[in-house]
Amino acid sequence: MTKSKSAIVFGATGACGRDLINELVSDARYHRVIAVVRRDVVFEGQVETIRIPNLSAQSLAEFDVSVDSMFCCLGTTIKQAGSQRAFREVDEHLVNATIDLAERIKVQHFHLISAAGANASSMFFYSRIKAKTEAHLKNSNILKWTIYRPSVLKRKIEGEFRLAERIGEWLMAPFQWI
Repeated sequence: MTKSKSAIVFGATGACGRDLINELVSDARYHRVIAVVRRDVVFEGQVETIRIPNLSAQSLAEFDVSVDSMFCCLGTTIKQAGSQRAFREVDEHLVNATIDLAERIKVQHFHLISAAGANASSMFFYSRIKAKTEAHLKNSNILKWTIYRPSVLKRKIEGEFRLAERIGEWLMAPFQWI
């Protein structure tokens, strides 16, 4: 199989992004993998990095790259962000900016990591924001897109303990085979 595709990953250092980078590097279809990062990071394999310390909707409006596939793995938690407003800045405004960028540069396939339970009518702020970004993607002129809705992410982040995620992992353990 000839390596003929190129991909860019936003959120490349997060829980999903880092694993995705590894998958893309080992995928025989991809000849070029680009990771957009805020800080210096080393990946295994052939990965180009573009460092944008203050990634924002405005910086993405001026960003220019030519790729076949774009993956948006951006996301945070309200606790990490510090407020609903700061959370919205990442999970809505920044994610929407990647969608707008993909539309502008005419990517062939856009991939969005959302969340299980994304619903515009949800009583949960988190789920409403995820639904808003999904709607933004669905209303774009991007011809091919895929939305992934993982539930609890199994991950270990150094120096961080999340009780709710640990309880979720414990409750879901018997169902992993599904």
